[in-house]
Amino acid sequence: SLPLALSPDCLFSAGGAHQRCHFTTDAFHTGSELFANQPRQDLDPLVDLLVLSQGHQANILDIIHIHKEALTRV
Repeated sequence: SLPLALSPDCLFSAGGAHQRCHFTTDAFHTGSELFANQPRQDLDPLVDLLVLSQGHQANILDIIHIHKEALTRV
C-alpha cells in the first residue's frame, strides 16, 4: 500500500524505491484508464436518449394523424 511504500525504513532501501515506483505507476495507470472511460460512460445514456427523441421526431406527423383520426371517429 502507499503508506507502507512511503514509510521511513522503506524510503532508503533499493527495493523500496522500485516498489514505490511500481506502485505509483500502477496507480496512475488505473486512474488514467478510469479517466479515459468516463466520457463514454457519461455520453452513452445521453446518446440513447437523443436517438430515441430523433425517432419520435421522425414519426410525429404520423402520431398527430392517428390522433386526429381517432378524434374524428369519436
